[in-house]
Amino acid sequence: MSIEEIISMLENVKRYSSGYMARCPAHEDRNPSLSISEGNDGRVLLHCFAGCTLNEIVDAMGIKISDLFPDGVSKDSDRIKKKKREKSYHKKLTDFEDKAFILLVELKEHIEAILHQEKLEISGAYLEAIHNLAIIDYYIEQLTTGDRQSIEALLEDLTFRRWVKIASEYYKKARKIS
Repeated sequence: MSIEEIISMLENVKRYSSGYMARCPAHEDRNPSLSISEGNDGRVLLHCFAGCTLNEIVDAMGIKISDLFPDGVSKDSDRIKKKKREKSYHKKLTDFEDKAFILLVELKEHIEAILHQEKLEISGAYLEAIHNLAIIDYYIEQLTTGDRQSIEALLEDLTFRRWVKIASEYYKKARKIS
C-alpha cells in the first residue's frame, strides 16, 4: 500500500515536513500521536508516540505489516541487504571506527528510548532530540556505506569526533549505573 492509501484510513491527518501525524487507531486518541512517513525504500513507517506497538496499530487498521511494504519489497529482503552491508562494513573499518559505530548505535537507541518513555510534547527538547537522531543516523550511514576515502574524511570531522566522545561518555555512565 502507498502512504496515501494508509493516511486515507486514518482520522485527523495533518501534513508536516517529515510526513504526517494522525490519531492512532489503536487507542483513544484526542490529539494526533501517530507519525506516518515513508522510508527510503518506499515502506510506510508508523510510530505511535503514546506507545502502541506496530502490531496493535495495523490490527486496529485491519491491515497486515506486509501491507506497509511496496510491491516487491519485504522484510526478508531488507534483512538480507542489512547483513550484506554489515559484512562489508566489518571488512573496511578499523578498531576505532568499529567502536565509534557501536557507541553511536547505543547513543541512538538511548535517545530513541527517552523519546518513547518520556512521550515528549513537540517542544524544543523534542525537536533537538529528533535533530540529534538525524545527525547520528548520518554518521552511522557514512560508516557503513561510505568508501575508504569518505570514512577517512569523516574521521577528520571535528563534529563527528564530538559525537563519538558524547557517545563514549554516555556509555561510561551507563556502565557505572548498571
